Amino acid sequence: MSARFPRLWLSLAAFVSLLASASAQDVAAAPTVITGGNAGKAFSLGNSPNALIVKAIESMPTGGGYRASGPAITALRNSMQAGSTGIALQPGQATPSFCSGATYLVFLAALNELQREGQITMSDATLRALLVEGQSDGSGVWGRWNANGPGTARLFFETGLGRNFTSFDEARPGDFMKIWWNDQIGALERGHSVVYLGVETRSDGQYVHYWSSNIPGGFGHAYVAQQKMRRVLFSRLEHPEQINRVTALPAKDAYLASMLSKSSTPEQMAAMVGLPAKESWHLFPVQPPAAAPAARPSAPAPSSAPAKTSSTGVVASPSPSPASVAPKKSWLGNLFRKQ
Repeated sequence: MSARFPRLWLSLAAFVSLLASASAQDVAAAPTVITGGNAGKAFSLGNSPNALIVKAIESMPTGGGYRASGPAITALRNSMQAGSTGIALQPGQATPSFCSGATYLVFLAALNELQREGQITMSDATLRALLVEGQSDGSGVWGRWNANGPGTARLFFETGLGRNFTSFDEARPGDFMKIWWNDQIGALERGHSVVYLGVETRSDGQYVHYWSSNIPGGFGHAYVAQQKMRRVLFSRLEHPEQINRVTALPAKDAYLASMLSKSSTPEQMAAMVGLPAKESWHLFPVQPPAAAPAARPSAPAPSSAPAKTSSTGVVASPSPSPASVAPKKSWLGNLFRKQ
């Protein structure tokens, strides 16, 4: 292959890896997407990285369709390039989209704003390392972010960008969040990469508000019953000044790379993302926030309750729970499965 066209093609191995992990993260998540307004505006987070992450959502498109596919990966790759002052982003070109690609765009947009404000200085090598170049799962920055299992959390732990935790009581708008819809971690998981925006109480229980690329509409807000989530893992960007450490990362993280074909225990995952041993047990099952009602229906039907004003000041319309999907049997079956 000519060196003049380093970004036009993906190797077969990287292509398969990207499709398999992207599909595994998204396929079971099918909440109603709320496209009106931007709930993040209701939060006051000062000038923290979390505030900039919430603000970055405003620069993202709405809709565009969801698809974990080759064209979606190519669109994501073509939506960014290293510039003189940061990563030049054109999120509108990154459609159709998928969840980890959507949250990665928000991550990059927040880094750009931090650099513009003089809070960080990204080196040229760092800017190049942040680009999506078809890295396979566990390889480079994007390959870590896109991997099955705790991709974002592992990246934050390796670089010191921030801490990871599992408690809704600690969560704040702008935290990155990995949701697991089933009991598996790794090859058989069904998960979702999102930006957490809050929790609201409805007549049938607690609903988590987040932003991501969601089935079927693509970029947008969603509200999903918390009881449908089997595990959650939050990652907070607390030390963005450590971003240049990405250039010193090992070329591949063996643990994340293995998540394409193997499974992990919660205890193994906790160790890989810096969680205390006692906290690893919090990953299953999800515990409600302190404000949650003492008793909730064990298996409610999709919400039919009237719209309710959330703590964010945004009117939330009812939304169904994620679809139930059987675990994938292999990466090959996942590659050719229709969305």
